[in-house]
Amino acid sequence: MMKYDSDYYSEIQFINMKAEVEFREDGQWIDIFIGFEVAPNTPLSDEMKELSALLICNAAGHIVQWVVLDAGCDSEYQFTPDEKAQLTAFAEGLDLQRQFT
Repeated sequence: MMKYDSDYYSEIQFINMKAEVEFREDGQWIDIFIGFEVAPNTPLSDEMKELSALLICNAAGHIVQWVVLDAGCDSEYQFTPDEKAQLTAFAEGLDLQRQFT
């Protein structure tokens, strides 16, 4: 995780991920809310209360934005490339197109 306008940086390993998928009414966007646990011995900022992720995808299921959520609200943190890769790999296993039909 990286905090905007700060030197704070840590790499988080996500475990026990679970997803909730919402298809927006306009048909253009798919929201994937991902809850997870943080692996033991993974550094996490004391500021974070309830960490989760929102992945915003286009109608084809391609991720266009990764959002760090804290207690369900966007935060001043962003995911590192490795964290995005973990979330992307998980989301790709959801088979969004099958759910879309």
